[in-house]
Amino acid sequence: MAKRRIIVCDSNVFFEYFRGDKRTVDVLYEIGYDDLYLTAVTVAETYHGMHKKEKRRTTEEINRFNLLHIDATASAKFLDLMLGYYDKGLSVPDGLIAATCLTHKAKLFTLNRKDFDFIKGIKFFDP
Repeated sequence: MAKRRIIVCDSNVFFEYFRGDKRTVDVLYEIGYDDLYLTAVTVAETYHGMHKKEKRRTTEEINRFNLLHIDATASAKFLDLMLGYYDKGLSVPDGLIAATCLTHKAKLFTLNRKDFDFIKGIKFFDP
């Protein structure tokens, strides 16, 4: 039996997918929804930015993906990252996404590698 991949879509990837960017949609389709995950942070950022009329479509699109919740292990990792990388300007959302990826041994698919590339142990998905 093949080991399941966990590929976490950063918020910027999900936003491009939601907007219908052909390249992003094609890459995600090629990966397959069984292996695609969103973090609770990305879902929260999406809800925060959606327009009232987009609620139904937004929830439908989010439900295509698996969801990785922030558990106690990810929370502890997040606090370590924020302390360890405060001088690099690690943002709270990016810290939570990185901690979730590290905790679940997931690859991160992001359009802004510079936001994460200084984090020890982070692995990126390259389309």
